Amino acid sequence: MDSFFNEIRKRLPPELPNIINIKDHSSNKISIVRVENAFSTPNAYEAYKFLLPLYSAEYPVEIIDTNKHHLKKEELIPINPGQPHFSEIDKSKPFIKIPPVLTIFVDKELMRDTSSKIFGEKNIIFENKTLNINNNLHKLINLFIEESIHQQTGYQFILENLNLQIIINILRTVNSNCQDELAPKNYFEKKPTRYLMNYMKENYNQIFSLDELARTVNYSPFHLIRIFKAETGKTPFEYLLEIKINRAKQLIKNTKLSITEICFSCGFNNHSHFSTVFKRKTGYSPSQYREIIKS
Repeated sequence: MDSFFNEIRKRLPPELPNIINIKDHSSNKISIVRVENAFSTPNAYEAYKFLLPLYSAEYPVEIIDTNKHHLKKEELIPINPGQPHFSEIDKSKPFIKIPPVLTIFVDKELMRDTSSKIFGEKNIIFENKTLNINNNLHKLINLFIEESIHQQTGYQFILENLNLQIIINILRTVNSNCQDELAPKNYFEKKPTRYLMNYMKENYNQIFSLDELARTVNYSPFHLIRIFKAETGKTPFEYLLEIKINRAKQLIKNTKLSITEICFSCGFNNHSHFSTVFKRKTGYSPSQYREIIKS
């Protein structure tokens, strides 16, 4: 059985595996890697990646796109394929030693095929938010590692079975766009905030004002901003921009559309404004982002 980590290793500078501490436990579709180093250079993988710190210790801040995330013991954080990320450390050093972290790499196509069978949606995108790992996933990870280490008779079949169990557990528990797809479409039976969130997801490429949004739920603009931010942590405008940029990132990665075509298909009025917002949200211009995910 070919190790999935052999594919992941190709994304590392060739000298690094020889001088840093990496120990992997792999099947042909999942690799669970014990890492004791943090890297200052941005990288992106053609696989789903999940970080799981093992100790109550001080970890470097992880930068995913341009957002900062604080790593804590047994809190899982997902990173999507093609999503640039790195550790906030002294950039003069390519890496530093840190307390151990389990890094779970999952084959992109297997994750998407499984998502398609469960949700009817193949292009799954996980939210970059930490969540406490549940006991079931914890047990599956430990069993996967044990089978990989001991390699008793039939271990390949057990690992293949664990591949799906781990993926399904992740799909059930980690917030993603696919879970939103399962939500009922009778919006007015939900809270106004949930209605507006779904409304903006379905109409992100349209132009509408705050007043128009407020009228759809019979709120004043001021009241709408207050309750929306209380429930989501963002204003409606900030939430809509996040949807637009996430959609733009998908189109940049998965299509050959020009940057200008992507700009207008995501509801931006002009190329300059789109590029400015995209760079503010991701740290890269749209063209730079396309180069990074293709490298």
